[in-house]
Amino acid sequence: MYRFRNPDRRPVPEKTSSPPRSFRERFYLFRHSRLWLGLPVVAIVSFLLFFLLRTADLPVAGALSRGALAAVLMVFCWSLGIWATTKSDEKPAEAEEEEWVDRLMQKGPVGVWVARIAVGLLLVLLVAAVFYSQLEALVTGSEPVLRCVTGILLKVLAIVAVVLPGLLSRRLG
Repeated sequence: MYRFRNPDRRPVPEKTSSPPRSFRERFYLFRHSRLWLGLPVVAIVSFLLFFLLRTADLPVAGALSRGALAAVLMVFCWSLGIWATTKSDEKPAEAEEEEWVDRLMQKGPVGVWVARIAVGLLLVLLVAAVFYSQLEALVTGSEPVLRCVTGILLKVLAIVAVVLPGLLSRRLG
């Protein structure tokens, strides 16, 4: 395994807490990540999915270009997810919790349910903000349904492609 060196050229032990990683170290970990093995799968699945969806309303040449564009976007998102996994291994300092969360937790089960409902509402608002243009086009009928659905699907897959490498890196250790 590669051992990074301190500025004074001494090797850094693997299991000790170290200062934040330099760009060079992060780039090395980025290039040599095992998560790159999932990249062809992500690209092929996204290409096929969007190619097949868009052949319903576009000629084959247009569907090929849309599928290729979706594959490139998913490759970029997967790369961002891998880059995010190379962050420092330092454990974050104990974050100060929000005062309102502490107050809700002290009120017992009612406070816990209120906190869950508040988080759920925030998630619904976030989803509505992300998918607003497609949802508006679906409701008003200004765009074809298939185009709106592929726009929503593209955004969902982009979010998954960024988050999934982080989840996999935690599992793979």
